[in-house]
Amino acid sequence: PNRQCFQVFGFDVMLDSDAKPWLLEVNLDPALKTDSRLDLRVKSGMLVDLLNTIGVPVPPRGSGPAAGGTERPTAQQAA
Repeated sequence: PNRQCFQVFGFDVMLDSDAKPWLLEVNLDPALKTDSRLDLRVKSGMLVDLLNTIGVPVPPRGSGPAAGGTERPTAQQAA
């Protein structure tokens, strides 16, 4: 496999009243524009995870000794 190429897919999912996920659509070119602070946190976290997965080490935002080593907040914490 070619390890120098990758693609990001966007999955739109809705949860019903029983928390069962329903796939609405798959986007081949998901929008990465951010419209809110929560949007920025979620998408930047996803990009950090993506880059780390393909072997480009990027520390989570707010990590390291100077920042007190805090973890990136989850989507629920950022809301």
